Amino acid sequence: MRTPPAHRDAWEPAPGGNEIEDGTGLSDDGYRRLAPRRPRHAVCAALLVVSVTALRTALRRIVLAALVCVVALIVLFIGMGLAGVIGLSSDPHGYGMFAAILFAAALTPIALVLWLLYRFLRRDGQ
Repeated sequence: MRTPPAHRDAWEPAPGGNEIEDGTGLSDDGYRRLAPRRPRHAVCAALLVVSVTALRTALRRIVLAALVCVVALIVLFIGMGLAGVIGLSSDPHGYGMFAAILFAAALTPIALVLWLLYRFLRRDGQ
């Protein structure tokens, strides 16, 4: 009579007619190797990691889109301010120039915070 390998819980006698990877369904000693089972909590943890990664990617893309919008506004306001300084705007009192400079100055820290948040999200993902 055949004796099973030392690790009995990882092996079981191969029933007749089952074929696995090598085509015979049996190992050298006539026993079939069982695939190790993943614990249920490990599967749930893997799904949680996937969902957190997807959430982090979506958040990173939203932050990048907001950063692009803020930088575009800053460039627009700087352009309006320069047009007022050069005299290309039709604003006789220069309030548009001052407003553009004020808005660009107010949006610059917001752009910096968004950039740092984007870099933080990107660094943790890699």
